[in-house]
Amino acid sequence: TTTSSSSNVSSAAALASGMVVEGGGGGGGGSQPLSSSSLSSSSSGQQSGAGGRSCSLLIVEDNIVNQKVLRRHLELAGHTCEIAGDGLEAVQKFSSGCFDLIFMDIEMPRMNGVEATRIIRSIEQERSAGTVPEGSQSSSSSSSPSCCPIVGLSGNARQQHIDEAIQSGMQMFLIKPYNKQNILNVIDQLVSSRH
Repeated sequence: TTTSSSSNVSSAAALASGMVVEGGGGGGGGSQPLSSSSLSSSSSGQQSGAGGRSCSLLIVEDNIVNQKVLRRHLELAGHTCEIAGDGLEAVQKFSSGCFDLIFMDIEMPRMNGVEATRIIRSIEQERSAGTVPEGSQSSSSSSSPSCCPIVGLSGNARQQHIDEAIQSGMQMFLIKPYNKQNILNVIDQLVSSRH
């Protein structure tokens, strides 16, 4: 089955070179590209995102070079990072940890990013219902039932993959190669909105 090819081509063109797609609240409401200007205005001049506060981030990426590059960008901006090499490891780390935001690669061995996101959202629902204890629960507002932002990462800009990622529960989707400032602005936008 083929969806409207003209909208796919225009979306893919608009998303090239690290553009960002934002989800509609985690429930399949469609995705919309965000302009680089709207991202850059959100935290211009700040070294670390999220209003200057250091965030605890989980990078889920099977490519070691990509892991190192993203980790370096984020740590130089003052954030702390943990690495998971695939979706299964991400679910395990999420189950026993507490993160402000997750960067989730889409295509990985053992468990892909879409499946891992669905499981993480399921864990969050169980936590909010009180059936699963949170790993390192803090007394701050970050331990509220609100979901941990998940940002999808992929070199594939096909609309079908973007829609599937957003529908799985990801808030945003970054197309590789991504821009360092866009990454920091995404952290600022998503983490600040939770506090």
